[in-house]
Amino acid sequence: MLINLGLGAIYEDSNESAVLVKVVIYDLIKGSHDITKDGTDNTTKEKPLKMKDGLGNSAVSTAENVQYVEARYLNGGSHMVSTPSFSQGEQVEVFQSEGTDRYYFKPFHMDKDLRKKERVVFAVSNLDRDKESDHGKHVDKDTSYSMTVDTKGKLIEIKTSVSDGEPILFTISIDTKNGVFRIEDSNDQSLNWDAVKGVLDIEIPTINLKVDDFNVKGKKFNYDASDSIKLKTKTNKVKAENTTMDTKVEYKKSEVHNAVNTFKGAVNFKAPSDFKGPVKMNFMAKTTDGASVL
Repeated sequence: MLINLGLGAIYEDSNESAVLVKVVIYDLIKGSHDITKDGTDNTTKEKPLKMKDGLGNSAVSTAENVQYVEARYLNGGSHMVSTPSFSQGEQVEVFQSEGTDRYYFKPFHMDKDLRKKERVVFAVSNLDRDKESDHGKHVDKDTSYSMTVDTKGKLIEIKTSVSDGEPILFTISIDTKNGVFRIEDSNDQSLNWDAVKGVLDIEIPTINLKVDDFNVKGKKFNYDASDSIKLKTKTNKVKAENTTMDTKVEYKKSEVHNAVNTFKGAVNFKAPSDFKGPVKMNFMAKTTDGASVL
């Protein structure tokens, strides 16, 4: 059973990794709400511990010795699994386990002028009460869906789980320090958007798009397909000032209609070719039978 000891305040700054936090209980310092103590040599320091009374009013007095207890954070059954980073002077409620020297605390309210950067982790259980294999298991990073909000590390992260038969684990992260948005899965597929550099990297085996209009504008487009590129369309229009092709081209069936065809360089015709329209040849051309055309 927990006994409510009343209001208190955080004795010194703490971080989310702290298991025990030093807490001053108002009733133990007889109204002295404005003094702190050096935790190293147990001597009193003049640096004030800015506290407030139960009505939220600042209270100032002096005391030779300030007593504090080491208490565990009591989250009250919320989905927050991390301990907040508390600042010196934040108001808290303090509890004691009856018949023991174990103390607990929870925030009385958030002091907006005191709360600074912190890292908060929320977790929602993915365990199934009807699944026998889940009995006895605890909620942890592998058996929950979680969200981390970290203003210290400048990160927001959402992560799923595969503990209940999900085929893929997803992680969505926003790195506000470097300006990067990333989605990745347990199969090493990812989407990485570097907003600072203006670069989008996608590593996915197959992308299917079904749209009526697809418009892309840019300065440079680079295609690198190690196997093949297939294009199937009714009409293909290409407009370019210059076109350079360093390749072997095979036309199984092709019909070209141009007002004027101009060929420059060495050209070998290895199949019957019909040219319709004026054809200008200012080079040595060879036909399949070895004859030359000037």
